[in-house]
Amino acid sequence: MSHCRFALGFPRHKKVRRLSDAAVLLWVMAMHHAREQGTDGFLDDVELDDVPRCPKRGAKRKALVTELVTARLWDEVDGGWQIHDYPDWQDSAELVKAKRDAACERARAYRKRKAERDAARAADVTHNVTENVHREGEEEISSSSSNSGSESESREGDARGDRARGQRPKPRPDLLRQRILAHDFTPLPAHWEYAQERGLDRVGYDRALRDLRDKCGQKLHDLPWLDDKFSTYIETAAQPKPVRAVSGGSRAQSQLNDQLEHIADLEAQEAAGT
Repeated sequence: MSHCRFALGFPRHKKVRRLSDAAVLLWVMAMHHAREQGTDGFLDDVELDDVPRCPKRGAKRKALVTELVTARLWDEVDGGWQIHDYPDWQDSAELVKAKRDAACERARAYRKRKAERDAARAADVTHNVTENVHREGEEEISSSSSNSGSESESREGDARGDRARGQRPKPRPDLLRQRILAHDFTPLPAHWEYAQERGLDRVGYDRALRDLRDKCGQKLHDLPWLDDKFSTYIETAAQPKPVRAVSGGSRAQSQLNDQLEHIADLEAQEAAGT
């Protein structure tokens, strides 16, 4: 960042204290303009036209310039004025350009180094990920070849029949901590085998599954819990339904006996009348 430097306490310097407020303002504004535009302290009427708060060309400007020259804050030179001791306090345009170019070069070098580091880091990450993927793939192939089907047997459990007859299907292990709605529950093949062993037909099996989904379908449940719960519904559906005794059976039998006696009496009367 560029700066325009002034000595501490310059407002109390005797040269400045003798100036009018307008002359002090012009001196400060002109110093800033020369530093900003890189004129190395040189000013002429064209430059003064661009100095903020500087009066337009005329008697007022001329009077302020004369005041600054008299105070030896500006020196008259060919074609204009030179700010007194400008190089002692401000950087020259050449030095400012050199500093700016050096800063730009440092920035370019930094960006280049950063891009190279980022590219190298990305290459290392890609290489490591690729190696890990290949290594894991080889280990998985080796493991699957030596333990083929072990995971599927563990997950499906009773789907392949490794269950004693009459024994409940073993719930699937919840390896993924999966929670589902009962409406989305899919029974194991062993559930149907278990239902057949308990004497259920397809209608009774479907009714047990429908009852499970209707009564438990509004909440999320663990998959092993649903497996075990469905076995309970199968057992309930397979239980023989007790035949309820008809209330008032003895009274119905008594009524039937009365009717039979009445019919017998009628037949006896008809025979006597004959």
